[in-house]
Amino acid sequence: GPPQLSDDMPAEVMVETFAPGRELTTTVMGDRALAVTDIITTGWYDYDAKYK
Repeated sequence: GPPQLSDDMPAEVMVETFAPGRELTTTVMGDRALAVTDIITTGWYDYDAKYK
């Protein structure tokens, strides 16, 4: 089975397979695309880290 998660993790989690490479994002406002941003993280990259 899967490895055990830390006790401080929520009861339900979503786990994705690691895909090597870079994580990029951009914002589009109307017909204008803003600069592409390279997302560089350390440790857990969870919902809070991505959206808050």
